[in-house]
Amino acid sequence: MCSSDLAGTHHPLFLLSVILAVPLLQFGNVIVLGSTYATFFDTSLLDGTLTAMGEHILGTSFLLVLLFSSVQLVLVVLTKKWNRYVVSSLQLLFFIGIIGAVSLSSHSASLTEGYATGALSNGIHLLAMSLWVGPLFIVSLYGTRLEDGQKFHQWFSALAVFSLLLVSTSGFVMMGEIAPEYVNSWMLTYGQLLLFKNILIFPLLLFGFRHLVTLSGKGVSLSAQERQRSFRAESLFVLAVFIVTAWLTETEPPHNVLRTLQNEPFNPVMQFFLNEPLIENQLIAFSPSLW
Repeated sequence: MCSSDLAGTHHPLFLLSVILAVPLLQFGNVIVLGSTYATFFDTSLLDGTLTAMGEHILGTSFLLVLLFSSVQLVLVVLTKKWNRYVVSSLQLLFFIGIIGAVSLSSHSASLTEGYATGALSNGIHLLAMSLWVGPLFIVSLYGTRLEDGQKFHQWFSALAVFSLLLVSTSGFVMMGEIAPEYVNSWMLTYGQLLLFKNILIFPLLLFGFRHLVTLSGKGVSLSAQERQRSFRAESLFVLAVFIVTAWLTETEPPHNVLRTLQNEPFNPVMQFFLNEPLIENQLIAFSPSLW
């Protein structure tokens, strides 16, 4: 039984709501930018929003997302009698297009010297995470209908491991561009959020290993309810990662820590981890200890 079977291909309202949510949520960012333009140029919110859509990469990104999402809606509504594998392939194609469009306005794209390189690394990161987390969420919702755990394991475990490798590699590439001074960035809110996000990956690895063993039949077998609860617990950690990531996108990235400290205050949380107070323009160093 595959993920599309679990999700239920006969639930178009669910698919329509998910597809509609993507451009609607991104439009919120366009409105925020439009409000900034309206305040700066002393114009109406409508004029500011139109300026944002016409002159900023975020507006271009939104229009592309809106285009691809509209095509996906048409596919859901008008292709019910088509071969489902053809429809799924087309949906995947436009889904990748949405990821590419979103990546155009990412931190990674705007901060890298080669704009395309940053957008590509962000796109790979987002695509790999989606391929891994999408089936995970579906099993969390419909796990009791998963009849053959080993058959699911045969394709999902390989996909999850491959996606994790892509997520890690692209994540290190983006981190090197966005926060090259990783330890020093802990002085700032962005660096602390990034560290917290990295720490949250470890529980996901433990859950992944547990599911890899139990689904393969080599470990203690789990009932359908126990398996679903385990996947739901892993999904909660994934949601926590998404929340931290969303917070990161709204926080100024410390491409240069000392320069960022001129505009952003030192985060007081770091005081609990320092052995001595910092003087002006002093950076920190990581020294392992029990604390």
